[in-house]
Amino acid sequence: MSQNIDLTTGSISQKLIKFTLPILGSSFIGMTYTFVDMICIGALGSGSVAAVGSAGFFMWFANASSAMARIGTQVLTSQAYGRKNYDDVKKYSEAAIWINLLFGLLVAILLTAFNKELIEYFNLGDAKIILEGRQYLVIIALAMPFTYVNPVISAMLNSVGDSKSPFVANAAGLVFNIVFDVLLVFGLGPFPALGVIGAGIATSFAAVLTFVILLYRLTKLPAHIKLKLSKIPARENLFAIMRTGFPSALQSTLYCCYSIVLARIISQFGATSIAVQKVGGQIESISWMTADGLAIAATAFVGQNYGVKNFERIRDGIRILSRFTLLFGLFATVLLIFYGGPLYSIFLREPESILGGASYARILGFSQIFMCLELLYIGIFNGHGETRIPALMSILLTGSRIPIALILSKTSLGVDGIWWAISGTSIVKGTTIPLVFYLYQHRLKKNHVVE
Repeated sequence: MSQNIDLTTGSISQKLIKFTLPILGSSFIGMTYTFVDMICIGALGSGSVAAVGSAGFFMWFANASSAMARIGTQVLTSQAYGRKNYDDVKKYSEAAIWINLLFGLLVAILLTAFNKELIEYFNLGDAKIILEGRQYLVIIALAMPFTYVNPVISAMLNSVGDSKSPFVANAAGLVFNIVFDVLLVFGLGPFPALGVIGAGIATSFAAVLTFVILLYRLTKLPAHIKLKLSKIPARENLFAIMRTGFPSALQSTLYCCYSIVLARIISQFGATSIAVQKVGGQIESISWMTADGLAIAATAFVGQNYGVKNFERIRDGIRILSRFTLLFGLFATVLLIFYGGPLYSIFLREPESILGGASYARILGFSQIFMCLELLYIGIFNGHGETRIPALMSILLTGSRIPIALILSKTSLGVDGIWWAISGTSIVKGTTIPLVFYLYQHRLKKNHVVE
């Protein structure tokens, strides 16, 4: 029986729930992994957390730069599938996979060749921490081709209404990662205690396993959308993917670059502050991974319905998704503001780190609802094929964090000034991007009536 869901017909609530639950399932398993990973690394000390956190920025860069092909696939493939133009579904999907395969190989070479310079940029100040960061970076670099291709295949499957297959593949990879994280970091059973290196190995092999399962699923697609990856796609299809996804990729990549600069500012306050920010980012995944899953669902839902110009259905779907997003954002707000200290005590042992973490969680807690709305409405914009407006707004507003953080960190707030810079700009983005969307939607509705 086909696992593909047609999001252009039937009950909106039922279709969205059936389609979105596997995506959210992947997000929750991903959260579980990040928590287990931080518990394992946190047990090794703040230095190891800082090492993995520094190298992890480049893993983040990979995810960000892979967004060009991923978003291009989500937008063009979902719209083509909504129009029942299956030739375009295949052409765009094949082009996206090729793009990210080549990008993954290039990034793997660069991270491996320049691992010393990249880790030393963070000014960690301790030879052991720097060495651990370099080792972790080289290990995860080797899996970059899989890290780049997996999100594109998942995006293609989601776009044609199959959210179950990406869930199964990513869940298998994440469970593998969790189990071998524990085994290899601490050396349980027949496995040696490899510490940070073990965490890197577990992450890399999990990416390979996910790729194998996704590739198998591609071979089981219905004949009318089965892909042929044996030859390089036509230039116009490659350009269409890159043109559509470039604004989002630029946004994500610059976001990563901004965060790297912020990490350098944070490093002035010591390795403990770096560890606080790293763990805090993982705790925040409770909200942003959930919101990102809802954004993926929004892109597919809006894209398929935009393909057939069903604007009333799009508006109804947006209202339902917005309610889900507000609910999750409220939950994350309460959790971070009132339970930040106990959460940090799960991952870090030093009293100074727990105290700093409680402050970080409280400050970032005020922005959780707004961060969730920002991600959702970026996904909604993308489903309409409009990737430039939210990307430009996010680039400008996120970039403002750096001067604000520099100014506030030199006041009596200290490192808390950096946390307020991050939280404050998230509140502004989560307010303005939805507002601009409703202005965009009004113009779209007006033009549709004229037509």
